[in-house]
Amino acid sequence: KTMTKYLDTSVSVTYSADLPVTVATAKQHLRVTHSSEDALIELYLRAAIRVVEENAHITLLESTVTQIFDAMPAPGQYLDLSLPLTSLTSMSYNTVEAPADFTTFTGGVIDAGYNRPRIYAPDGWPDGWQFKVIYASGYTAETIPKPLIVAVLLTLSDMYENRTDSVKQLPTAVDHLIQPFKEMSKI
Repeated sequence: KTMTKYLDTSVSVTYSADLPVTVATAKQHLRVTHSSEDALIELYLRAAIRVVEENAHITLLESTVTQIFDAMPAPGQYLDLSLPLTSLTSMSYNTVEAPADFTTFTGGVIDAGYNRPRIYAPDGWPDGWQFKVIYASGYTAETIPKPLIVAVLLTLSDMYENRTDSVKQLPTAVDHLIQPFKEMSKI
């Protein structure tokens, strides 16, 4: 039986307030010994983290993802989650008549055999309007792959050293460091 992917979706992420790289580590990497630019360094660090996350299609620290599919999939279609899954919080659906009321759906099956888990409904999708999946995605501070930490630090360096909008693309080293994660997102 052939399954097809359902595409129409909106994604919102509630990012962790914590930083995967401390300001102290960032300052050490930048060779900054004073504290007069700590706020600026933290601003650039937060921006560098988002650049790496967006380019690698991941979240570095565990975050909550809410993904809403704009219509119910047809029979034989699966839902492809946008980010890697750490744990599933809920699956639910609503109706046109009651768009604010989401009903829990327990008939979905997670197929984690892919980097981006897929949700199947072997017994069929419910009659509804939208389908919502809430899940956790990301690493703990201890499990973030080191190449991603280095990518954040190199991106931070580029932002700190080039304070104008002259940078048109990721530094080459950063692109190489996050490439394996980008490749996994295509699976």
